[in-house]
Amino acid sequence: MGLVKGITDAIRTVVRSAEKPLFPVEIAMRIERLGIPEQKSMLVSVHTILNRLAKAGDVRKVGEKNDRWVWVTLGERLRAEEQQK
Repeated sequence: MGLVKGITDAIRTVVRSAEKPLFPVEIAMRIERLGIPEQKSMLVSVHTILNRLAKAGDVRKVGEKNDRWVWVTLGERLRAEEQQK
């Protein structure tokens, strides 16, 4: 049995536990270490899922070029909700 139940779960796990913002290629390499089988279009899948997670408010882009990803903490979510009120 793998450590995660699919690629979305793997991406959540990797980004949430990362010690620094990650590039999509770093995320792809790390999810393979979690037991997700290598795929021909892994990087495309990672980009697609990251964008979906961003729309849900789970992750956000950071960096000078907005090219790395970080997990959105509960505190950040709560502050964002308060600002929307």
